[in-house]
Amino acid sequence: MKWKKYRTGDVLDFNSSNGIFHACNVSIEDNKTESNHPYVVRTSHNNGIRGYISEDESKLNPANTISFAQDTAQMFYQSEPYFTGNKVKVLSVKGHALTENIATFLITCMNKAFSNFAWGSSYDTKLLQNVMLSLPVKTKYIPDFNLMSEIIGGGISMSNVDTSSWKEFRLVDIAKLDNGNKLDKNKMTYLNPSVNFVSRTATNNGVSDVVDIVDGIEPYPAGCITLAFGGSVGSCFLQEEPFYTGQNVGVILLPDNITREAKIFLVSALEKKCKMSFHAFGNEINKHFKTDLSIKLPVKETEEIDWEYMQERITELEQERITELEQYLIATGLNDYELTDDDKDILATKLTGDGVLQNSISGNGCLKEARMFRVDDLFKKEKLGWIANRKFNKEKDVSKEQTKEFDLPLVNAKDGSNGIMYYGRSADFSYVDGGIDIVSNGAVSTGNVYIQMQKISSLFDAYIINLKNEVKNKEIYSYLATVIKRTIKPRFSYSDKAVWNKVKECDILLPIQTDFDGKPIVDPDKTYHPDGYVPDWTYMEKYIRAIEKVVIKDVVDYKDSIIAKTKEIVV
Repeated sequence: MKWKKYRTGDVLDFNSSNGIFHACNVSIEDNKTESNHPYVVRTSHNNGIRGYISEDESKLNPANTISFAQDTAQMFYQSEPYFTGNKVKVLSVKGHALTENIATFLITCMNKAFSNFAWGSSYDTKLLQNVMLSLPVKTKYIPDFNLMSEIIGGGISMSNVDTSSWKEFRLVDIAKLDNGNKLDKNKMTYLNPSVNFVSRTATNNGVSDVVDIVDGIEPYPAGCITLAFGGSVGSCFLQEEPFYTGQNVGVILLPDNITREAKIFLVSALEKKCKMSFHAFGNEINKHFKTDLSIKLPVKETEEIDWEYMQERITELEQERITELEQYLIATGLNDYELTDDDKDILATKLTGDGVLQNSISGNGCLKEARMFRVDDLFKKEKLGWIANRKFNKEKDVSKEQTKEFDLPLVNAKDGSNGIMYYGRSADFSYVDGGIDIVSNGAVSTGNVYIQMQKISSLFDAYIINLKNEVKNKEIYSYLATVIKRTIKPRFSYSDKAVWNKVKECDILLPIQTDFDGKPIVDPDKTYHPDGYVPDWTYMEKYIRAIEKVVIKDVVDYKDSIIAKTKEIVV
């Protein structure tokens, strides 16, 4: 396979949108209907689709094109006609029809080529057309689009596993398929949460929360596979605990004799197939889920699915990871994971007070007094930002990578990466030595909360808060950040931003200091609360340390169990 560098302008046409619709001037609907069309903006989520609008159809952009956001360099294949917001280009291939497979290949290459583009740069068309792409060659001047399609479509194996003898199987023929509980997360309760709630997210194994048992609805059993039809389309997970599902999440129930390892193999194959073949609001998974959705699997000489091979393959891969894990545990000294009696007591307590009963991990134990504290009674907002004696230039004054020059982490409207999007020069920004980072803006990131235990500053759309009267402590800040996020994340959104003037007025439930009789200790200076209650900093610290032990122990126990199983297989 020969590759060659091509100018984007030699391969793609960068067309302006047929019409620009500003969000404030249109009525945006959440669901697709016969009369509306996708509204594509500069977001990085949901295929760039903010919702659906009904406008002049002469302004629709053609299907089978790539939407390109000039500010964010976010690009997506659009399989049906769509409207756009401002600064969205419409890309098509010169002299060749654009298919989903070709688009997927090109977008992958373009994402790499545009990786150094900073948000807000608003690159003009001339600059966009001169970005260089490495593509497979058909002739000196023409890329091999057919080869791109074959690679994405699976015609060429890109791994060292020989799949030539594998066969296609309809999912409905090998498993029981269900469309999930279709529960509304906003209507769930959390008085005694014990069941995982699986939504369309691609993180945390698809689990977005833990909720109460719903009367009359039995949770799905552990061992089922979940598949997201919408949101993070194609995200697929093995659920190892009982669970409910939200909207547009399918459930796959395999026979009891199929091992966990074989299920993991199936998850990997199914997710790869779905992410390549399906997308929201066009070729949707749910239209094929119970009919013709098929995956390629290894088979025996009898043409039956080779579940044993699948198990052995996953076991082999897990053993490689286990070896790495053992070395890591030794190197980091993560061997203190046994829970003391004090740890067990901490984890078993329930917070109670102000009409609230908040469960512990175990769900059984004594009560711990807690009260609501107003955020600005505890915290102050740090004054951070640009201080250099010159006008800020984003292209020159920040970097996406940390270097010796750009040494200072900068928080922004970031979902993930601990909220850090850029790095600046320490001399150019005012900064503090750590704090709690709150994201005030962003379609997905609004209300995210992160702990920063290093030198830190803020660029845009995020700010740092610190306790007024206590020294920074990683464990205490971890506890506080979790409580703050649980309070503000459901409350604020892109249209109702989590700015300090709003967040500071929120109330958070915290454990309080009590005497030997369990009565609240009152601070006459009323430092933290109008009634003199004092947060129990020691409890928070011990709770987080106990949680850390639980996590480490789970990892070590998992490692030990897999090692034992592997040794049995070897013997």
